[in-house]
Amino acid sequence: MTQTNQIQKQGFTLIELLVVIAIIGLLSSTVMTTVSVARSKSRDARREADALNLLNALALEESTRGKLPCHKDYDSSENSNGSVNQKFMKFLVTDGYLAQTPRDPLNKGIYTYSYMTFSNVKKGPCGAVAYIDYTTENPITSCVGGGVLINNNHCHIFFPSPPNCPNWTDADLSDCKLKDKKNDY
Repeated sequence: MTQTNQIQKQGFTLIELLVVIAIIGLLSSTVMTTVSVARSKSRDARREADALNLLNALALEESTRGKLPCHKDYDSSENSNGSVNQKFMKFLVTDGYLAQTPRDPLNKGIYTYSYMTFSNVKKGPCGAVAYIDYTTENPITSCVGGGVLINNNHCHIFFPSPPNCPNWTDADLSDCKLKDKKNDY
């Protein structure tokens, strides 16, 4: 035997290394996708839990005061400039019904919490109906608290129930908006 016939194979070929790297890349991308979906579902679960906490706090507020604080404008957990709105639903914290002001896990863009109050009939008393909304990242089949589901991921929740206004639709609440009232808080 000559020395050229006895060359032993040592190490891996370039093709073998590329195949292994491709398999590792595929597995890591699958794991990252799974982790990303799990995180978004976790944020959605927190949104639903926050909505239930807000409903419970509003029920306690109404039980104590006999009405909900008036708030004529659409209030959001995010200010128009993108910063956190420190005053959002602060009255529930001040009155001891929440430990801290609720914030959406992302709290930017469409992922914020919103609050508004309405009268329950046209030109009715302020603070009769509260409105909370939130948007999930994943499709859902129902909203907590009997809320109205819009586009499979956006919830409008009314407390204690939707207003009784003429021509009321979920998209148009103009008959019940409080145009001449000031905020109570």
